[in-house]
Amino acid sequence: MDDGLDYDDLFGDEPTIAISSPPIAPSLSQRVDELRTSGCCQRIAWSKLGCVAHITTDGQGFGVRSLLCNSETGKWSLSDDYPVPRAQMAHEGHQIVHLSWHHSGSELAVIDALGGISIYTMVIAMNRLTASRLPIADQEDDLSGVVGMAWMNLERPFAMARPAGKSDGQYHYNWSSHKPTGPFHPLDGSLLLVVRTTSLQYRLYRINVDWKLSSQQPTSQSQLPFAPLLTIHPIKTLSSSDIAESTVNSTTAGINDQIQVTHVELLPPLPPVKGVKPSLPNLLILAAIVPPIDQSHQSAQTIFVRYEIGSSPAVLVPSFDQLGSKKNPQSLDLKRLEDIRAESIAISIHQISASDIFAVAYSDGTIEYRHRQGMSVVAVEEQADRIFSLSQVGFAFPADEACLYVALSPCACLAVKLNGEGEVKLAVMKHHSGGVENTQHGHLGLQFINETYRALGLSVDHSIELHRDQLYRNINLQRCLSMQDSLGFSGQGSQRSLAAKVAWLTLDLRLVALKFAYTFNQSGSKSNGQSQNDFTKADVFQMLYPLVKWSFDLMNFLVDELLELANLLKDHYQDKQFLQKTLLKHNTCSLPILFCSIPRNYMRQSCRGLRGLGASSQKSIEYAHEEEQLYAFNSILDIVTASPVKVTQFEQLLVDLESSIKAAYQDRELGEADRAVIEKEMLTSTEIPEILMPVVEKALTSMLTKLRAEMDPSALHFADHSWLGLGDDARSVAYRKSGMVDVMRKVPLKKGAKLRRCTRCCSFSEDILPQASSIPWIANLHKNCVCASVWILVSPPK
Repeated sequence: MDDGLDYDDLFGDEPTIAISSPPIAPSLSQRVDELRTSGCCQRIAWSKLGCVAHITTDGQGFGVRSLLCNSETGKWSLSDDYPVPRAQMAHEGHQIVHLSWHHSGSELAVIDALGGISIYTMVIAMNRLTASRLPIADQEDDLSGVVGMAWMNLERPFAMARPAGKSDGQYHYNWSSHKPTGPFHPLDGSLLLVVRTTSLQYRLYRINVDWKLSSQQPTSQSQLPFAPLLTIHPIKTLSSSDIAESTVNSTTAGINDQIQVTHVELLPPLPPVKGVKPSLPNLLILAAIVPPIDQSHQSAQTIFVRYEIGSSPAVLVPSFDQLGSKKNPQSLDLKRLEDIRAESIAISIHQISASDIFAVAYSDGTIEYRHRQGMSVVAVEEQADRIFSLSQVGFAFPADEACLYVALSPCACLAVKLNGEGEVKLAVMKHHSGGVENTQHGHLGLQFINETYRALGLSVDHSIELHRDQLYRNINLQRCLSMQDSLGFSGQGSQRSLAAKVAWLTLDLRLVALKFAYTFNQSGSKSNGQSQNDFTKADVFQMLYPLVKWSFDLMNFLVDELLELANLLKDHYQDKQFLQKTLLKHNTCSLPILFCSIPRNYMRQSCRGLRGLGASSQKSIEYAHEEEQLYAFNSILDIVTASPVKVTQFEQLLVDLESSIKAAYQDRELGEADRAVIEKEMLTSTEIPEILMPVVEKALTSMLTKLRAEMDPSALHFADHSWLGLGDDARSVAYRKSGMVDVMRKVPLKKGAKLRRCTRCCSFSEDILPQASSIPWIANLHKNCVCASVWILVSPPK
């Protein structure tokens, strides 16, 4: 049948339609040229403390932002931009080209185009940076531009998380401590340096660092030398033609002209692993192939050129054998490894997991993770028995719009991107399925918290034996409680979940107990050979007054809740399910707080402090001569005497509860591991275990009856505890919306006060900078929020 169609024309090989790649944007070409000429051209940087610094579009200054929890919704986003004042003046109008944070996250190096370097230090709040070094003494001209810089490591071991291995249905976590790569300030050492010269050579040097210190170490930072003596030894030279000819097909016309070297990195050896051959340092060179605009059929690429840096004995002439020294010198060898290609232009590379994994950011907005060994892309494994990275289990950054600069968060789960228009945008790692299913427990947050406790090896059992260091000095406990509170926080106007309320109150109790403990320790210490007695100082009592009021109001609030709970649980004291439903329905935190060993021990410490303050106030009045002292001492006594619940009564309740819980554990012959599971469940899920239900009945009947007989319950009922932020009644809700309490000092904040706000829990504190006369330990405690997060300066809310 002739239908008039020529099938050769339809399906033949001719004509061929060429599919062109999108042309390279001028801003990207400029970025590649920037990377080619300098190693100091990073316009955005993320500090370890969470502060994001970025250079302004005109290059005349820089601003800072922070990851911030929204106080109304509980959602996270980037804060507003806060320009750092007088940065343009400090650099005399020169273009700022590079930002780099110190390892501690509190110091920022700012470099301009003519080589001027200024150092800014974060002072308590993330958006308050002050210049600690100005580029006045730096020689500034066209030949003094900084092309490479690195902060010297601190000689402090760091903890490294090893891959999690799965056995018996759960993952097991291993940690190891390692010393960072030197040299250290101010200790002597050596380092390797690689440079790319204007003559297109790669030169490898070893630099010996001599701080010119005597055998006796300096006693203060002010005695440290300003600059060390550097001795530079050339080691190897490599030409660019060697890289280009072995990287691409030299028969391709003009391809060498398209190669632009954008990154030159020296990678330290990986931390040692028992039973594994030690790794060697690597030299990594990233070469971008940027096709000309008139050759759009070619695609942009990045080639990863790798060398392994090894050592071998130097070959000496026979006459050297006649010398006395038998120590053979070593020479460094460069072994070329297989090149790796990527079909996009890499704009930054980030070493994570102690340089075992790389995150590579590309100009099209994608961020991929690669192994150091082989530089292969980390593959997704749905049922991995050994996990070393979130990307391995399906987490990835979504494909986004093109960008020019990228900075990763300290945990490498977030990224900030700076595009050609100077816009800073946040990128969040997400699971490829769009959400993580939790089929086992039905509550991802609880499972995440419990897994975090287990990964850190953190025990919360202090029911039999008290471990004071873990209670007060373990920062991981504070951070886990902070995370638990954050997961149950939905904004200041909303009710916290019960687990979040328990975590939040435990953090508050920790702070108050610490302040009481520090006060008593300082009162018995000596300074310059003389004994210190802070209890005779009115300012110490004025500082402690709001803490005393908060503590007594909390005691009254908890007892009042227990009385209400006893009425709700009539004839159901042994019904575990009914108890749990009642606790969740009424958001009652008193029972979990009293039954968990951690907050209970904090309260016992505070009770000792309250008793001591009451006795000291009574005694100090006899010797007080100044009106200010009398007022301070009487203020404390007024709270002590007016409280419906006396500190001795509440302390006795804590002692009775502790004895009953300890007896319940011992009767069942529970070991440390079993107790740790029970205590963690009570703390994270607020669920009272079956083994403690008899103690619940005893607490709400005989113990509470005894306490009720010694006090006036009606005084509790009509007391106003709304300022504590723990109640969910109408009065408490109204106070949360209209009033603010200083989370660190426990006083209502006055209108118009300068404020700092916590970036995580959204709490406020008055912005009071420590003075020379300030009590040192108070200033240290107030550097961070009660939840261990950092501050940001904010305007007073309307």
